[in-house]
Amino acid sequence: MPWWPWLVCRTASVPPAVSPSAAPTGHLAPGRRIRPAQRPNPGRRRILTTLFSRLSAFGFGLWLWRCRLVGSGCCTCGGLFLFSRPAGAGRALVGGGGGGRIRGSGRGRGTRANNGLGGCQERRISLRGSSRPRPPGEAREHPSEPRPTRRQRRPGRRRRTRRADRPGRTAYRRGTANPNGSTTALRADVLGALGVLKVATADQLQRLLRPRAASNTVIRQALRDLALHGLVASDGNTRDRHKTWRLEGTAGLEAASHVLGLPRADMGSTARGAGRSGAQHAMAVNETISAFVLGGTASEAAGGVGTVTDWATEVEFLLPGGRRKVRPDAVLQAPEIGVPVLMVEVDRSTMAPERVAAKFTAYRELFRTKVKSTDPALAEQDPTDRTVHWWRRTYPGPHTRPGYPPVALVVTGAGPVALAGRQEAVADLSAEIWRGQWWTVPQDDNEGDGWREYDDAVPILATTLELLAEHGPLGPVWWRYGRPGRHSLLDALENPNNRAAYNQRQKAREKKARQEHRDWMRTLACADCGNIPKEESTWHYGPDGRHVEWTRQPGGRCWTCHQEHTERLEREAQEQLEAARAVNAALRPCWTCRGSIGGKEGSKLELTEKASPDRLECPQCEQDRAVKDLGPLVLPTPTKREQVAALVSTPDDPWWEVRVLHAKLYPVRSRKA
Repeated sequence: MPWWPWLVCRTASVPPAVSPSAAPTGHLAPGRRIRPAQRPNPGRRRILTTLFSRLSAFGFGLWLWRCRLVGSGCCTCGGLFLFSRPAGAGRALVGGGGGGRIRGSGRGRGTRANNGLGGCQERRISLRGSSRPRPPGEAREHPSEPRPTRRQRRPGRRRRTRRADRPGRTAYRRGTANPNGSTTALRADVLGALGVLKVATADQLQRLLRPRAASNTVIRQALRDLALHGLVASDGNTRDRHKTWRLEGTAGLEAASHVLGLPRADMGSTARGAGRSGAQHAMAVNETISAFVLGGTASEAAGGVGTVTDWATEVEFLLPGGRRKVRPDAVLQAPEIGVPVLMVEVDRSTMAPERVAAKFTAYRELFRTKVKSTDPALAEQDPTDRTVHWWRRTYPGPHTRPGYPPVALVVTGAGPVALAGRQEAVADLSAEIWRGQWWTVPQDDNEGDGWREYDDAVPILATTLELLAEHGPLGPVWWRYGRPGRHSLLDALENPNNRAAYNQRQKAREKKARQEHRDWMRTLACADCGNIPKEESTWHYGPDGRHVEWTRQPGGRCWTCHQEHTERLEREAQEQLEAARAVNAALRPCWTCRGSIGGKEGSKLELTEKASPDRLECPQCEQDRAVKDLGPLVLPTPTKREQVAALVSTPDDPWWEVRVLHAKLYPVRSRKA
C-alpha cells in the first residue's frame, strides 16, 4: 500500500484547525477520514496555523509533482486534489481542499462531497485517460498522465486472449467504438432497413436482413452499437413485448440516406413516439413487406420479390389543388418482373369499408394528373401533346399494361370469413374505380359480347396477410377485382375482358361458325358431281335471262347440274309425250270432241302417257263435264238393226263394246231423259 499524501487547504474566511486528536500527517492510516476541526479562537495560534498550512501546501505540492502524482485544482476554493495511481492498482488517493473529501473506488472515479463548510458542489473526476489512442509522437496533455508503453497497440486491433474456462476457444476483445461487436456491413444494413421501415423490431430486421441466422442476437448487437452513436433509439414495445427501434434525429436520417443513396428530403420522419403505443399498423406493414421479400412459408411456395431497399414508406403525393394528399402504406418498385410501381394499402380491419373504398377514388384522381414530359423526342410537338402522367416520369419502366398503376389491398386483423366479406364489400363500393368502360361492336355476330377499356381504371388486387405470408406474392393469393378466382401477381395484373380478350373470343366464335358452315356445306354437296358449295344460296341467270337465287338443299344438286338435270328431264318428258301422243292417236277418239283421246296437243291437260282402255273422253272434255255437273258419260244403247248387223259382221264403231256394256248397266228406263 503506497503512502497516502494529504494536503490541508485553508481559506482566508474560514480557516479550519487541525484537531489535536488527529494523527500526524506522515502516519495517517489508509482509508481513515479527517474530521473537520472546530473553529479556533483568534490569536497567535491562528497565525501559526495559517502559515503552516500555506507552507505545507507549497512543499507537499512540489514533492507530489516530482513523484508523478496526478493533481488538479478546485475551481471554487483553489484547493489541490491529489490522486495517486500506482501500477496495477485502480484506486484513487485522498486529497483535500475546502474541507471536502474524495472517496476512491476500484473503477478509478472520485467524487467530492460537500460537507457544508466549503462552496464546492458534487463533482466527478475521471482518473482514466481518453479512450482515443494517441498517435505516436504526440505529446501528453498533462505531465501527470501515465507514460505510454514501449510497444504501442494499433487502434481498433483486437487482442487475443485465452480463457481457462473455455479451452480451445479464442476470445477477442471488442473495440471501444462498437463495444457490442457488430460489423460495419450489418450496421449499414440495419440503418438502411430502418430508413425504409421507419419502425421495426429486431426479429423483423433479422428476417429481412439475415434470414438464415439462428437468432436476432447480431441484429440486437448492431442496434445497441448504433444507439451508442445516437443513430437509433427505442420508444417502446409491441403487444408481444418486442422492443421497437427507429432512427434517432437528423443524424440517424442522414446516415440512413447515405446508405440508401437518397436525398435527405425523401427520407421522411423518424416516427418518434410510434413505439409507445405498440406501432400496430407499422408492424402489419413490416410483415407485408417481409412476405413480399422473403416469399411464402409453405413447402411449395414461390420465392420473394426484390429486397427491402426496393420499398418506400411514408411517401406523400399531393392531389391537384395542393390541399389533399394520398399516402400509401408502402410503395414497391420491381421493374425486373414487369412491375414498375405497386402501391400497397394495409387494412387491419379497424376502418369502415367506405373509407377504404374512398382511398381508391383518391388514387384515381392522383393517377389522372399529368405533367410536362422531358423526352427530347417530343420537343417539337404541340405543348398539349408533350404532357404525360406523372407516374410514368417518376417511376420509369416497362409500362406495357394499359391503365393506371396497380394498388394492392392487404387485409388482416380478423377471421377468414370476416376478411373475405370485407374484400367483397370494398369491391362493391369501389366498382366504379376498377370496372372500366363497356364497349361493343354491333356489326359483329357476338351475341351481345363486348369488352372493357381500362385506360381510366385502377387495377385493384386484394388478399389477406395470412395468405400472402404462406404462399408469397408470386403464389395464387391475389383476387383481381372483376375476375373470378385467385391468381399470382403477374397473372392478376393482366387486364381481364379487354379488347384483346374480346378479339380472342370473337376469333373463337368466328372459327366455330366457319367450322359449322363447312360442316353444313358438306351436307349440301352436289349429288351428281360432288361439288361442295361455299354458300348455301347463290344467284344465277335462268333460261329466261332473269336473275335467279338458287338455294342448295341436302342431297341436292349444284346450279349447273340442276340445269343439266332439268334439261334432261325436259327432253325425257318431251320424248315421253311424243310417244304418248303416238299411242293415244292410235286409240279411239274422244266421244265428245272426236279428238285425240290424249287431249289437244300442247295443252296443259294433254296426257303424257297412254290412255286407259275405259277412257271415253279427252281430259279437256272430262273437265268441262265436271264443271257443268253433267254426271257420268253414258253411251247410247245400240238399236235392233245395229244388233242384227253385228251378228253378220263386226261393227266398225270403236265404242260398240262400251255401248253394249252401258246398255246392260244402264237400262233405258233408268236413264235420265
